[in-house]
Amino acid sequence: MPEHANLFAALAAFQTEVPKVAKTKTASVPTKSGGSYKYTYASLVDVTEAALPLLTKHGLSFITAPRQTERGYELVGILAHTSGEKIEGSLPITGNAPQEIGSSITYGRRYLLGCMTGLVTDDDDDVFY
Repeated sequence: MPEHANLFAALAAFQTEVPKVAKTKTASVPTKSGGSYKYTYASLVDVTEAALPLLTKHGLSFITAPRQTERGYELVGILAHTSGEKIEGSLPITGNAPQEIGSSITYGRRYLLGCMTGLVTDDDDDVFY
């Protein structure tokens, strides 16, 4: 049997059912020049409420945990199947103040869940400013 065959079959089944998650939240970000810009996003709550029941239905689970590496801290995401198969991904944790670190972890949880499962948010253009 190919490596991760059970996990990938379950993930394929999950992806046929997972809805696109609407971006219902708005953030306003000040710029260095004194202006600001706004963008919409799907919150971690919105993303997990859409994904977790369907992941469970297909024998999948998703967890995140911080870990220290030689380059600093990162958030590792683990997508696991009831067969014991799993895959991992990670993103760096940034910030110095507790609020910055917490924001980085929330961002990482949301993005790891999306990229590891194929869950998308509507109008996902990821514009950089």
